[in-house]
Amino acid sequence: MELDEYQNGTDSTAIYRGMIKDDIGRLQYAVTGLVGEAGEVANEAKRIMTKDGGLRDPIRMDLLAEELGDVLWYCAALARELGRPLEQIANDNLTKLQHRHGRSDEVTSDVPRRRDIITETTQGVEDGAS
Repeated sequence: MELDEYQNGTDSTAIYRGMIKDDIGRLQYAVTGLVGEAGEVANEAKRIMTKDGGLRDPIRMDLLAEELGDVLWYCAALARELGRPLEQIANDNLTKLQHRHGRSDEVTSDVPRRRDIITETTQGVEDGAS
């Protein structure tokens, strides 16, 4: 399954969109849900580290994978709220990482450092200039 196909498939389960009408509220819901589910992944990983069986316990591994799936759902939801295809986000991230590690020839797209552009653009605003 492709990431965009997954993202499109999650639309039918995104019931929050019918309950929360404003864009900021939807963005906040997706972000807090993502953080909450990431915490669940951390808790399952902690249990693997501290309980007998560890990585050899298939039930614990299934629980961790299930929580990771919930993280993926919220990543798709957040991407949707940003108006971006999940696959584009994944490709841009891989490109950024490959540039960082000197492997820019492995990916054809060129992603500008958006954070640097935004920082330069907002510098005067943050300093009190108008």
